[in-house]
Amino acid sequence: MMRKYLTYILLLGFPLLGAQNKGNQNSDYQKSWTSLEQQNEAVAFDADLTLSDAEKALDHKLSGLRQQIMSDAKDKKIPLYNLSFNEIKPMIESSKLFDVIRSMPKGGLLHTHSGGFTDVKWVIATARKYRECYVYNQKDQGDYIYGQLAFLRKEKYPAVL
Repeated sequence: MMRKYLTYILLLGFPLLGAQNKGNQNSDYQKSWTSLEQQNEAVAFDADLTLSDAEKALDHKLSGLRQQIMSDAKDKKIPLYNLSFNEIKPMIESSKLFDVIRSMPKGGLLHTHSGGFTDVKWVIATARKYRECYVYNQKDQGDYIYGQLAFLRKEKYPAVL
């Protein structure tokens, strides 16, 4: 019985394995996909960005520090992608990369959305303590958008206020 199954596998299975992905590497689809990928890279916001030597050195150093975290996790058999943030937080906070980022202005935070950095109720409660804090609740216009929170001097109030 085992011999029968082995024969089927040899006759039917191996030809299928050998045929996978043959000829697709230079197909019209693959060429078109590669062309579109190159066009996309050409119009990316950083397409014409050139790093200075100092920026390249920093990028290399930061990449090395990140790679060190990854290899430490691998050596300790820590499944980074299968753990919650709170489980790996101590490892992150004890890393050299974390120390470097913490020394940066704003801790390396370049962009965030209000729901990502704190509780909205806290923002509103804190903002209400300041007389010059406003939430714009009119239709979007050039300088203001609906829901925008801003601290404004009297001479900077939107016309509708």
